[in-house]
Amino acid sequence: MKQLPPDRVAQFAPNGIDFEFRRQFYETADAAYGPPMAALLNYVPKSQVLFGTDYPYVSIEDNLKEIGQRGLAAADLTAFQRTNVLRIIPQLA
Repeated sequence: MKQLPPDRVAQFAPNGIDFEFRRQFYETADAAYGPPMAALLNYVPKSQVLFGTDYPYVSIEDNLKEIGQRGLAAADLTAFQRTNVLRIIPQLA
């Protein structure tokens, strides 16, 4: 893969690519299981995680069960399922 020169990267990511990736939103579809969820939460703040599902391949119930087994605080689960998305789409409230 060809890398862009630093001056080109600075044009669209003045704080760096890693900074831009960490401010994106990520959903839990196919990431609710232990290792992927641990990697995701190690990389981005919990404020950037949204509930998602691979329904019909993985049921909503299975995804909720897996997320529930990650030992997260109730406030984090509420953020994933509601609070975080309302920050970006307040019309859903």
